[in-house]
Amino acid sequence: KNMRAALTLVLVLSVYLTLILRTNATSSSIGVYYCDVTADNFGCHDRDSEDHTICNDEQLNVMHWALAPTKSNIYTVFAGEETNKITSYTPNELIDIHIRVSDYRMLYRGILIYAVDASGEKVGEWPIVKESPPMFQDTIGGHSCEKSLMHASASEKPLHTYFKFQAPPEGTGDITFKCLLKQGFANTGAFFWPKKELTLTEGISTNQIWYPASPGDSCTKTCADQKMLCVEDDIDELTTADVLREEIFRYNLCKQPVISGCGVPQRDPNDYCYFTDPDCEEDDRTVTAFDCNTAISSNTAFCPCSPNGYIEDGPDSTPADSEEDGVQDMDNADGIFDIDPDAPEETGTEGTGTEFEDSSGGVKLQFSIFSFLCFLLSFSRKQITPILFLYLVLALCIPVESHNWLNTNSRSLGSNTVTPCLPKTSDLPHVQVGMGQEFQFEWMVGHTGYKTYFIIVHEDNADMLAEHTYEMLEDYIDNAPEGNNQASDPMLNRFHRKNEDTDPDDLFDGMINSGDSRFLARDPSFTGKYEGEGYLFGYKEEDLSHDRRVSYESEKYPWIEAVHRFKHVAHLPKEFDTARFTIPARNGPGNYLVHYMWGGYRDCIDVNVVEDEVEHVYGLQEGEDLWIRIDHCYYEDPRLIRHKCVESVTEPDWCINKCSGVESCYGVSVVPLVNPDTVAPQYRGKTLVPWDDSTCNASIADFEDAPDDTTICYTVRDRYATDVLTSYVVTNDPEHPYFYSTCYDRTPNLRFIGFDSPGGNLAEKPKWRFNDKCVSCDDIETFNKIENQPRWKVSDDCRNCDQEPGVSQDKPQWHIARESATCDGVTGGYSHSAHHSCTFDDDFTSCGKQLVPRGYLPINNEDCIQMVLNDPECDGNILIRNEEKTYYGCYCMRKEECCKQCSAKSNSGFTIYELNPPEADPNCETGTKSEDGQSCCTGDCDTCTDTLGSSEIGFCCSTCITRSCDEYGPPCLLN
Repeated sequence: KNMRAALTLVLVLSVYLTLILRTNATSSSIGVYYCDVTADNFGCHDRDSEDHTICNDEQLNVMHWALAPTKSNIYTVFAGEETNKITSYTPNELIDIHIRVSDYRMLYRGILIYAVDASGEKVGEWPIVKESPPMFQDTIGGHSCEKSLMHASASEKPLHTYFKFQAPPEGTGDITFKCLLKQGFANTGAFFWPKKELTLTEGISTNQIWYPASPGDSCTKTCADQKMLCVEDDIDELTTADVLREEIFRYNLCKQPVISGCGVPQRDPNDYCYFTDPDCEEDDRTVTAFDCNTAISSNTAFCPCSPNGYIEDGPDSTPADSEEDGVQDMDNADGIFDIDPDAPEETGTEGTGTEFEDSSGGVKLQFSIFSFLCFLLSFSRKQITPILFLYLVLALCIPVESHNWLNTNSRSLGSNTVTPCLPKTSDLPHVQVGMGQEFQFEWMVGHTGYKTYFIIVHEDNADMLAEHTYEMLEDYIDNAPEGNNQASDPMLNRFHRKNEDTDPDDLFDGMINSGDSRFLARDPSFTGKYEGEGYLFGYKEEDLSHDRRVSYESEKYPWIEAVHRFKHVAHLPKEFDTARFTIPARNGPGNYLVHYMWGGYRDCIDVNVVEDEVEHVYGLQEGEDLWIRIDHCYYEDPRLIRHKCVESVTEPDWCINKCSGVESCYGVSVVPLVNPDTVAPQYRGKTLVPWDDSTCNASIADFEDAPDDTTICYTVRDRYATDVLTSYVVTNDPEHPYFYSTCYDRTPNLRFIGFDSPGGNLAEKPKWRFNDKCVSCDDIETFNKIENQPRWKVSDDCRNCDQEPGVSQDKPQWHIARESATCDGVTGGYSHSAHHSCTFDDDFTSCGKQLVPRGYLPINNEDCIQMVLNDPECDGNILIRNEEKTYYGCYCMRKEECCKQCSAKSNSGFTIYELNPPEADPNCETGTKSEDGQSCCTGDCDTCTDTLGSSEIGFCCSTCITRSCDEYGPPCLLN
């Protein structure tokens, strides 16, 4: 009787849990969907162990390896603008809802936010601007957390994020925003509620003025569709970013920042919005004239409409069907809640809530299936209680989350949630093969039943990686021609590698030894979890039945060359699988990408395909190590600072050279002396320089009077990389201090056929847009050159650099004016009093200034040039170098009026350079000729003789001139 009652209770609980819960095995969570941020269903309340997988709660919650939610003042939710917060909303209008994080060590990864009215009913909508890849997603696409906004990836979010919220209709009353955030890597971290909830009162409705025109429609037609007239006098009023935000943002969806344009105010297909810049002609930009009758074919014009004077003239004047109030109905991001096609019992079903961090293309099982399995496990017990059953369901049948990653060379050094993958840091590939040549790599296999996907595309289609979803990949697989799947070929089977020769759980179909034709030798360059060959095991036939390896030309997905899907047989988070791969190379030899997808984790392997077979597929290591520049990067928590902190004027050569000479030195960090004003307010005036380290601060006295934008380099022995931590941190958030830092990472020099050591331009051009800020288009082109150490400056004065590329600002070139000469009074005392009119004292001792990099380093010509240009006391046109004096051989002439100008005199070892030499003067029309007609001195000279040291002011000596008047103006030599 008791047993029957218990079993009945089990079944009732199973049905009940099935109705209220839906489990989706995810990369970063157990995936139980909840839509109520205040429900006590998240995280662990009782933990007394350092092992985050152990939770003492009687009933395990969703993601019990993270701590249960607490209120925190680290996270603030507000509306409006940061400098002009609002406390009310206007019905039906768009408003900005912001989340600010006060500590960059506490950035959140997951979010669920929504607004409720006084009765607790969810209200309003969350339209999403187009991003690739998306950072957030709404739930308009059919998911059950309606009227909510969630994350679209498990990557860290910026210190300051904002979302568009369309306010509810008139009569809703006060609304309150409910928010739950997940902080920390997968398997770790905690849930938080902002300490104070945001409540907005209902304001007074307003009339919409600016309406979006459909592409190809004029503003005259657009306004007529609204039973209004286009106001010709107002169409050119949106002349600044601020004005456009004020007028357009209330009813129209725009992506920040607002862009300077030279035509009608408009929105492009990527949701960038453009104001009409009145300075276009002055800046020599192409201007497009427009009026109410102008129609643009591809973009959406913004039209000022007024009901005044409108006369309805028939049925055609009826407003056309359109999005409500001009707000776009944005489709939800694909691939967030994907259904496993290998689970027919769930085909066509929908999720019933929200999950934290990110979703997987893995198995999505109904909770009732879990319950049934647990029931079988428990059947032999004589008694069963509801608590025990619930514990079995939640603790045994839902897999504990981990994270997976590639175990061989790729763009990421470990697990990575940046989508679609990290950018390239080098032109060198990870793999080089001939046409049809096989190669291999390894991937971790945590989580039973989950699937790992590999997608092969040509590098020219790299922009399509962000579009990859699990639904898309399954569709590609399902539509493969009959017989296309090669996964059952014994040579193309998936294999398992481990560092032990045992199979205690009977998972495999025996060990594969070197005599077996299927044997796949491990390359010596593969390390990861262990070094050496290890042991290779085959999988049982039934465990390979869900694998798919298909390659064909798809009309629907023309960029995809192949998709490989492998199902995890067991939870083996410290072991990995491997297989043979080839690149179809339908575009012939060239660069291809293998895109890795598992749950919310992403990576890329760069593969170069050549005509003939390659001997060293993974590169041949030889020569000195390479140094790879990584922008917006910082070595967080290094194990050791190896050398003193010094000034990096143009390039961190001194630091790189010092680090190269030490085996246990792996990186160079370049940071500004003081964080710029564009970081978040709490970090302004602070520094990333590790002055508290005794090795670094050996040079601190040299920086007492240094300008805030001085750049400093130091060498590091970086922290150990772990499953979830890389040795450095990269951010695209301009409010984050790390954004303005640069890493130079030491990496083995791998040689590949046809590839020189990295040089020239970066492997991927820097981005120009960062959240609501931008970098100048000229800076993008300048810093695209590896040799140019970045000094990032961001603003909200923006142009679309994809449409209006900038011009690289080349390093300034100095030109020799005189050899074996110096300016009188600059590198020593004056020879002629006529060359100055200064009164010298203790504060002003010379018309020359010696420039030395802080930290007292050897100074090269490039550093000397830049220091002269940077120093406000220097005449930026004259530089004097003594290259024999390695540390102290850089001088400039001061700007003081009493110093007059450079008057050359003989001095061996010194050379006078000019930054802006005069234009060519082959006939000495602007100068003074020497008596022999061979030399041309400067025009302020009365004579041009062979005596350096003249009392005349200027370059008045005919000797020591080396440059030709055919190329330069005076002083120069005549032909």
